[in-house]
Amino acid sequence: FLVRKGQAGTATQAEVQEGQNRLEQARTSLASLKEQEKQLRFKLLNMLGLEDSESVSIGAIPEPDLAAIGAIDFESDKNKAIGNDSNVQNQRHSKAVSTAEMNQRFRQVDEAEGTAEASITAAYQELQAQLLQYQAALESYAGAELVYQSQKRRQAAGMLSNTEYLQGEADYAKSKAAKETASMNLVQAYESYCWEVKGIG
Repeated sequence: FLVRKGQAGTATQAEVQEGQNRLEQARTSLASLKEQEKQLRFKLLNMLGLEDSESVSIGAIPEPDLAAIGAIDFESDKNKAIGNDSNVQNQRHSKAVSTAEMNQRFRQVDEAEGTAEASITAAYQELQAQLLQYQAALESYAGAELVYQSQKRRQAAGMLSNTEYLQGEADYAKSKAAKETASMNLVQAYESYCWEVKGIG
């Protein structure tokens, strides 16, 4: 686009160079995103315990169950997690005959319950943090998708340079990758929280 204008004498050498630089930056961004996509694939397969090979095909990243996450009753789950914790159960059922042994058992039960409570609280806080990141990524992706659709229409109408379109494509791909990463992280955080409630965290 700018190169043709440069050849026609309507763009300066600096403008042509700037346009070529932007095109190169867009190409670099796309290459970087493809690399991120490979890393995301590796992380997902690793999480599922699968080897990364060409025979493995990945469908859509699972969407988080926002209704289930929104319905969490933390106080109830916290009590379940403490009750289900194997260390808490062991300490509660340990034998104590003398007063000294009973006092020791009470201290050990308190300590085990405190550890279990800290663990489920940390899992809940991580879940909330990942939920906020997912919501922000979702909002950003929705905006990027609108812009990208507009750019595709403009390019089809010949109103957008190849450089601008490539940059738009890179921005959209980056936003989509961020949304998928946030989605996967939220699914993982919710599963970890559920395991903590079951006492298998």
